[in-house]
Amino acid sequence: MKKTILIVLLILILIGVSANISHADDSAHITQAPELFDKGSFHIVRYKSDVPIKALGLINGNLLITFSETEHAWSFKNTFAAVNGADPAKALGYPSMQTAESLLSVPKKSPCEKFKDAVSAVALTDTKTLCLSASPGGDFTLHFLPAVKDKPISIGFGKHPILEKTKVSWIGYDGNLYIAYLHPNLFASEATVLKTKTSPTVFLLRNGVRYSIPDEQNYYTWFDSFKYVTITDAKKLASYPLIKKSTFKPNTLIRFDDAPEIYVYQPANDPYLVFGKDTKITEDKPDKWVVIDPKKKTATVNLLKRPELLRRALSPSDLVMAFGPAWSAHITKLKAEQKSQFVISEKSFDPTKDILFE
Repeated sequence: MKKTILIVLLILILIGVSANISHADDSAHITQAPELFDKGSFHIVRYKSDVPIKALGLINGNLLITFSETEHAWSFKNTFAAVNGADPAKALGYPSMQTAESLLSVPKKSPCEKFKDAVSAVALTDTKTLCLSASPGGDFTLHFLPAVKDKPISIGFGKHPILEKTKVSWIGYDGNLYIAYLHPNLFASEATVLKTKTSPTVFLLRNGVRYSIPDEQNYYTWFDSFKYVTITDAKKLASYPLIKKSTFKPNTLIRFDDAPEIYVYQPANDPYLVFGKDTKITEDKPDKWVVIDPKKKTATVNLLKRPELLRRALSPSDLVMAFGPAWSAHITKLKAEQKSQFVISEKSFDPTKDILFE
């Protein structure tokens, strides 16, 4: 009897929730055909609204757009569903909503504190942080720390900005919704290519250590021409420890010539890229490295191993979200027989989770 009552109550709750949510095709005011603007290292999507947007927020990690006290639209899997009522979180079956204002904070001792107009900070890794600044006039600027670009990036202007990992949403001064998606090339760590006058071998220099570049195909995932090669003397070159051969650049798009599938390349992690050329590995275990902490010198830290993988991209929309509208121009084509050299992950590529920041 109790079980039957619980089932009936659950059905009534679901009916009550669904009554407050319209189908995506009937979504409140937001167009389902957005405009896209490619900015090179990021792209902006503009969703037009037939009434001005009043506020933004997040419910269960998904964007909520508010038009009035009782009219809202909830973003879910790249569509918008209308939500009615004064409490949209309750209508959707969640306990609460995060407003855009509540998300504007910079933690104490965050590297973003160096920017006087910083309003938000996101830790992408243990050592890399994305900072969002907003001027009094509503101009939004992004800084990536440690800096890999000479200048900050002007991302847009408006109000109610929300920084979520590598995505920024805001209300434009025209009352429409804007979402900027940052591309992986924006976060690529500094890499230099070196050679001597007497040898044709070129080396990739990253975080004080060098890797031999095995072929042109590998080279062109890092650089678009050989104009970046720096000539150095043999003594200077030898001062950088030689670790191993370089891999493809993280997040390289790969297609094999016998099939149309697109894969995203994710290299194994490397303690030298994390800790630098003075890294001392005390133990090399199957699942992790035990490394002497270069800051504390006497303590050790565990670095879990990440395997080299290819993740299959399931849809062009996922590739656009992560790499921008010009993603197809950056594919590295490999021969079919090379496929056996890689492990293909059972998990497909998720543009919100699987970009590597290294």
